Amino acid sequence: MKNRINSKKDLNTYLICDEIAFTGHKLSTIRRILLCLARHQNLGLWFLKKNRRLEYRFNNRNKSPFHKLVYFLAGYRYVRWQHQYSCSIPVNVIGPGFRIWHFAQGSIIINDQAIIGTGCSISAGCCIGQAKEHAPIIGDACEICLNATVLGGIHVADRTVIGANALVLKSSEESEVTIAGSPASVISHHYAEYNRTRYGKIMQFLQSRD
Repeated sequence: MKNRINSKKDLNTYLICDEIAFTGHKLSTIRRILLCLARHQNLGLWFLKKNRRLEYRFNNRNKSPFHKLVYFLAGYRYVRWQHQYSCSIPVNVIGPGFRIWHFAQGSIIINDQAIIGTGCSISAGCCIGQAKEHAPIIGDACEICLNATVLGGIHVADRTVIGANALVLKSSEESEVTIAGSPASVISHHYAEYNRTRYGKIMQFLQSRD
């Protein structure tokens, strides 16, 4: 498992990238407070912030007994939220700038050995799962549409759209395509402009942090 969020700077970077993925820009302090008080305004972003903070606490849990206690309490609450919203989204799996479409309107399952790149998005009803003890590696700026399933030790290239209800069992190495069907194959060489724009904003922010 690759540790991603190890410092408070890392955490802040991921949180802002996720805000850009959801809203197109960094949130103001007031909007962040409102999101904490009224999670229903953007439930997917609220939940993802909880995931990012848990990842930070998990990766720093061995610093002291206090850090372990904080991680234990945060992990307990996070598991309850996962049950509440019918999802299983582990830490140290998702790259910065992630977006969840239609959160809490269908289960989302992501294996804890999967790797998801920068600027990706996922919809309700999706499963990124293990097969034969291997899990998928999904490239940057990929969109996983409603009820899609990606299984096994396969690789999905950058800037791939996985269509609704697709079953992906083999690697897809061609970028800027749409794959769909069961089993999935390339059906289009079209890549949505909104995905390109969102990814560009995320990368621009990440480069400014270097």
